[in-house]
Formats: sequence, structure tokens, C-alpha cells
Amino acid sequence: MALTPVSLGGDPEMMGLNGIYNGQTQPELLGMRSLSGQSGPFFWGFDRRIRPTMVRIFFDPTVAGLTSGDQYDTIGLIQVGRITYQNVPISPQTYGMNLEHLSPYNYSNIFDNRDEHHWADMIDVGTLKGKVNEYGESRYPLFAFNGYHRNINYTLANFYGHPMPNGSLTSSPASSITNASLCASLYDAIDFDLDVPPAAVITAMVNSLQKKAGSLYQTQTYSHAQVSEQGPLKLAIDLLEITDLGTIADIQIAGPHMIIEMADIEAEGPIFVAFFDKNNETTDTSTLKIYLVDMDELEQLRFAMLTQTFENVKEQFSGRGIFMGSGVLGDGFPIDRPISTGKGNKGLGSFPFFFQKKVNPEIAFTYNTVAVGIRNGKIVACFNCLAWRVSRVFQEEELEFDALQIDQPKLDPDVSGRYDNYLKGKSKEDKRFMYPVINQYQKALRESVSSDNANPYFYENTSWINKT
Repeated sequence: MALTPVSLGGDPEMMGLNGIYNGQTQPELLGMRSLSGQSGPFFWGFDRRIRPTMVRIFFDPTVAGLTSGDQYDTIGLIQVGRITYQNVPISPQTYGMNLEHLSPYNYSNIFDNRDEHHWADMIDVGTLKGKVNEYGESRYPLFAFNGYHRNINYTLANFYGHPMPNGSLTSSPASSITNASLCASLYDAIDFDLDVPPAAVITAMVNSLQKKAGSLYQTQTYSHAQVSEQGPLKLAIDLLEITDLGTIADIQIAGPHMIIEMADIEAEGPIFVAFFDKNNETTDTSTLKIYLVDMDELEQLRFAMLTQTFENVKEQFSGRGIFMGSGVLGDGFPIDRPISTGKGNKGLGSFPFFFQKKVNPEIAFTYNTVAVGIRNGKIVACFNCLAWRVSRVFQEEELEFDALQIDQPKLDPDVSGRYDNYLKGKSKEDKRFMYPVINQYQKALRESVSSDNANPYFYENTSWINKT
């Protein structure tokens, strides 16, 4: 059964999909109508009603031309990411902001700057090492496996069903059991909210709150089925007894933490942070906790991380001899500002940089979402590639980034064609990033490399918002 788009109505109008899994009785959310579409066998949609923006991508094997005679144990999606500052690639560690855990996966070809800083878009090595087998599907960075961070007890078989936290795998022919996924899917939070402190920073703040007697605002334990069916955000809003979504000024996601800011006509409303406490996790239940946040402390954390981002960029390019935009970086290099002339922001300390030639710099993420087929534990085919890009521009006068810009996703047959030719023995090597990135990922899992930084790739099913 081919995937079929359908309008879900609402304001803004949302789009959904039918044909995602066996037994589906109502459309599943795709994204906002203005930010949804189809590119060949890929259906894609973005939802920016909460932050970070959520992306959903579905690969339809029937549109790709696969038939019941095409035998694949697994069809899944691999996502390769890259970050640029003023169109120059930078490492995840330079960017910071929740993504340091990607460093072990980061691949660069020192002989070709086109291949700098590509990485498999996966959770931290420490979580995955305990789940990866010597052979089989789990050797590869299939994006659905990011769901292990939601529940480390998932088995490989779980990922062929629907729903799963970060998408599902399928097979050809697909299973006929109820809830079996009929397509390969990807659900992700675009970790690009530079005004939201990283998950590790919020975690430190929460740890401090937990030590204060009487600081817990609400708590409730739920079954894993309840969490999967309703989603953490819906459970948090219900636990806060919020019946009118119009009273919510903002919702931000920082790793596993949901930051919910309430509106207030007379002053800034209260801010809550909600999360599932891993110390209370069992094989059957999850415990949601909600704390009241100090608004001034949160603003200080935000400003500190914003400043650190530009400090990281300055240090990386200065270290490479790329200073003052010497023909490589171009305009927009962060330059130290004399303290006496610095600008403040809401009573915070001075912003310590200005930018060459008054150019407002851009940070961009580019992604290649690649559909692959696995047989007998090895990738044997690459079906297609969806290329997409998101970006934000920093406005120096306001000391904040513009809204997220989303470029139209499009097919990139060059990426998938090169890799497919390599897999089928039509070429001896795939010099560009697909094979090297997968190899770098497997190397990181083999080596005793670990990271304390863990991004759970938090995914939220927000389809209920228009129904409340």
C-alpha cells in the first residue's frame, strides 16, 4: 500500500499520511501544510509549533519501485549531517549546543575540504555500544535506533513496528502483522535552537533543583504504553492541568527536558521544566517530574551559551590561521569587542564580539537522509537520498538569531548513486561521505570511545495539539 497524504485541517493547516503501518485507521501527522511535500519516494514534513522544529521523513518502498519480489531483511534511513558557519564546515564540538556527543562519529578528509565534518546523526556511543551486535542491522547508523535513548530495553524486533520514538524500519516484503511498519521513517528534533541552553546545562540546573526541599511542583508515574501513545509533552501539559493552550507562551525542548513557559498579561509567566527521571525508570513505567524554574537563572544560562558558541567559532578558525576573513571564511568572523563599548542584553553582561564588515553570520545544518536495504546483515543497496538544509542568521543589534529558515528538500541521486555503485561492485570506492561516515561510525563503536554528552534526540508527537 502506497503512502497517501491527507489534510488534517487546523490552524495552521496540518498534513498527515495514510498507509504507514498495518491496521492504521486514521492519518498520522506529517507536518504543517506549508512545510510538507513529496520528493520521489520520500514524504517529508516540518512542524514548528514548538521548539525545536520537528521533522518527519517517510520512505515509501512502493514508490521507489520495490516489489514483493525484492527481498530485503531491513529497509531503513541513515542521516548524515553537517554544520557550517558562513558556509565553512565546523565540527559538532565547535558548534556545541547539545551536539558534542557526535564528535566520535565526525569524519573529515584532510585532502578534500568538501568532505570536512560529516557525521552520522546518532545518539552517544556509550548508549549504543551496549546494543550493537558484531553483525547485523545494528552495526549501521539506522536513525530509528536513536529510540534506544527513550528505552534501552527495546529489541531489534521492536523497530519494525509503529510507533517508535524516532521512526521505524521495514522489510521487503513487509510483515503482515498488526502495527508492522510499511515504510522506513524518521522522526527528529532539529537541534538548532541557539537560545535554548543545551541539555547538559539544563540537567545541571535540574539536579540543583532536586536537592532543594519542596522544589518539586508535580510528579506522576506512567506506563510505557501511555508515554508512547500520548507523548511526554501531552502528559506534562495534562499534569500541569493546562486546558487552554493559548495560555502557553512558549515550549522548548532541550534534550529530555520540556521547558514550558506560561503567558501572563501583567508580567512574565512562570516557567516549568518537565522530564522523565531515569532514576525512577523501570521496565514497565516512567516517572514524569515537573519543577518551577527561576526565570533569571534560565536567561543567564541562555546568554552564556550564546556567547560560548561564538567563542568556539573564533577559537577554531583562529587556530587554523583563518583570521579576519582571509579569503576562506569571508565576512562574519567574530572579533573581540573592547569591553568598554560592549552591549548588554536585559541586564546581562556585555556581548563580547562584533562581526567583520557588520555582516550578520549564518549557521546552517545540511542533511542527507539516505534509504538503504540490508540483507544478511549487510547493506547491499542504496535506494535514494533526500537532501535538505536549515539555517539561522544572527542579528547583532538584537543579540538573537532569526527564525529557522527551511530550504525545500530535494532528491540528490549523485550521493545515493555513488554509494549504490560501490555496494554493487560497479566502482571500487565511494570517496565521498557515505561509506567513510559509516566506517567512522563503526570504528567509534569498536574503540573504547565514550562520551558523557548524550542527546536523546527527543521526538514529540504533536498531532494532538489541534485536537485539544
